[in-house]
Amino acid sequence: MQRNLAFYIFISLIACGLFLTLLPYPTFYSGSYNLSHNDVAKIGEGNESEDYSFSSPIEASPVLAKLDWFECVNPIMPYNTPINVVDVRTKVEFKILRIGGNLHADISPNEEQDKQTIETLFGYESNQKRAVIVEILPNVWTAASLSGRIVNNENESHYCLHFYNSQSHATGMSDINHQKIVNYAYKYGKNIIDKK
Repeated sequence: MQRNLAFYIFISLIACGLFLTLLPYPTFYSGSYNLSHNDVAKIGEGNESEDYSFSSPIEASPVLAKLDWFECVNPIMPYNTPINVVDVRTKVEFKILRIGGNLHADISPNEEQDKQTIETLFGYESNQKRAVIVEILPNVWTAASLSGRIVNNENESHYCLHFYNSQSHATGMSDINHQKIVNYAYKYGKNIIDKK
């Protein structure tokens, strides 16, 4: 008897599940899924007195994030397009171009003026790492670590821009020092963003 009861309960549950998958909406529902602006206005008329408006990202306040290189930055960081950068310590601004890199960004200064600015920041220590913030989208900034790299001579020099979770092209591993500087840039870059 108990075996038959369990069988009927099991069959009932399967039948209910099948019925719900075939008929996901109540049968008494009638209407449109897509409401026009006029329909929305009629529904909201008299219920809310505030007029809600949404600004575009360009009009929004700047934000600073610590974006992952592989998930966020690499897919959207354009090549050969000027990108705004601010040095966190000196608050000096300059523009860069992404010229390569898949584990981190290889960059070069955008114009001669930007080249002079970066050279002034680094001085004679081309391999030092500097905390910077990078405008990856309009008013969306991310923390980064910038280091210089000279290959053979000045004509072959470029700079490496590391982000959260980026890796070294030489080792294929995350550089701990770059990651510390990314964290520093995120912590102290907020002061720069708040003033923009």
